[in-house]
Amino acid sequence: MPAIITACFKDRPAVEAVLKERGQYSIGRDNQCDVILHHPTVSKVHALLSHDDNPWRLRDSSSSNGIQINGDFISNFELLGNELITIGEIECLFEVQSDVQRLAIENHNQWRLSQAKSFSSSQNHSDCLAQGMEQRLFSMLSLTGLQRGMILLGQSMDELVVCSAKGIRFQDFTVEEFEGSIGAIQACFNSGENVIAMDTRKDTMFCKRSSIQQKNIAALCCLPIIEKTNQRIIGLIYLDSKMSSKILSELDLEILNTINEQVLLNLQVINLESQLSDLVMQISQNHSESSVINKPILSLVR
Repeated sequence: MPAIITACFKDRPAVEAVLKERGQYSIGRDNQCDVILHHPTVSKVHALLSHDDNPWRLRDSSSSNGIQINGDFISNFELLGNELITIGEIECLFEVQSDVQRLAIENHNQWRLSQAKSFSSSQNHSDCLAQGMEQRLFSMLSLTGLQRGMILLGQSMDELVVCSAKGIRFQDFTVEEFEGSIGAIQACFNSGENVIAMDTRKDTMFCKRSSIQQKNIAALCCLPIIEKTNQRIIGLIYLDSKMSSKILSELDLEILNTINEQVLLNLQVINLESQLSDLVMQISQNHSESSVINKPILSLVR
């Protein structure tokens, strides 16, 4: 049967590779490998995965750091499915899937992405700011399987204000259990780049925080909202999960980036509304009552 291998990195989205029947696949750091794992603990050609009429087989290609299957070092192993393969320090999930199962997953993934792209942007005026942010946050969580999140607006760490939140209570901000996410928010704001951690207990940025040690936050993602004209940060989107098995994939990140663009568009429209309102007010103050300036066109036409 066909199979899929999912490589789980600590600081970036998981990488999936579909493996067809009766094929041979090289795994390693080299760009010529079929499954590329860019990590210093992975050898250039670390392992070979092959399939014929028998089950899938994994062989070590004389790698420097070896291969583990469910925690045990191996050199040659028959894979039946649902194994945890550790290549260097990269944990990979190996699953056997039928063509029907794979097609169903692909169709579902296409639906998830289409939902993100087709999300209505009709509620972009200022009266619906809160509702629009809430709907976009709900879409992010439901389409990626993350558990809680918030959208924050502001141009500095001191100015960041929670605009929308789901799954996060007021008391979460006043106890240590929320401490781990504050580190992600600070790192994202300071770098202007996405911050992703899928095994926060092993991540050097977060592992010393009490919330991570207690496993209250297992996986997290923080994305900056960047105003493109001036390349300045005007807010952040934070999402996390307490499920230790949660994997953030490249598709998940694409979905989040897509909806992040919609959040930015929402804010730009609202900003334009505010500027137009200020302009109309200024024009009105600079003209007399008898002037046609700032008069509704229908009131002028007789």
